[in-house]
Amino acid sequence: MALDAAVYRDDDCEHQLGHVFLGNISAIADVRQELKHLLASDSLLLTRVVYDGTHTGDSLASAELPELLAEISVAEQQRPSPHTLEFLRKLRQIAQVAQQHRRPLMF
Repeated sequence: MALDAAVYRDDDCEHQLGHVFLGNISAIADVRQELKHLLASDSLLLTRVVYDGTHTGDSLASAELPELLAEISVAEQQRPSPHTLEFLRKLRQIAQVAQQHRRPLMF
């Protein structure tokens, strides 16, 4: 069981513009525990991304991506562990693809 993020060209979800494996259930739990100490409890990262290591069918609208990217920057500035830093790097990359194409980020 794992958490992936993807961006699709259209609402039919047939043509991927990008995809990233964010981590297995255990790795996401570790990231969540660390981010709890770095971000506000109501952050998008905590409430919509790492709240569960296996959620599927969820998405962040393109309008929410600037907030997500800002939270990623805040977390990166807090000197997280290498594992969490890698998670944030991958999430930033896929969020930027979604933002560039004005598409939702799908989980």
